[in-house]
Amino acid sequence: MWRPAPHRARPIAGTLLLSGIGAVVGGSIGTVALLPMLAGRPLHLSLVLALTWGGSFGALVGAIVAPVAGWTLLRHVPLGWAIAGTAGGTLAGALLVFRQPIIGGVAGYIAAAAVLGYRYRLARREHLQ
Repeated sequence: MWRPAPHRARPIAGTLLLSGIGAVVGGSIGTVALLPMLAGRPLHLSLVLALTWGGSFGALVGAIVAPVAGWTLLRHVPLGWAIAGTAGGTLAGALLVFRQPIIGGVAGYIAAAAVLGYRYRLARREHLQ
């Protein structure tokens, strides 16, 4: 039975890990970010709508965007910082622009990823010199 060499399987495993983490965190943040828009509706309806629409969309976007950002902007950032920082930026952006949480969330994610990537790239450059 053919098995890929370990050095070839690691990037695939890392990409799948980033995708899974992005889906879970994105789904959670998508649910929370949609709740302020549904404030006037009954609670059970708001939760169902937030879980189905916000959670599904957030999980889909997180599963796609997390590996891309992880392998590019956040390559030198520790995994915990990358998850917490981008999750915080996404949630802050989505809640600040609560009428358009998709636009705010994407802007917050991009801003957080860029700041984290820049910060750790500078720290790595200073450490290597």
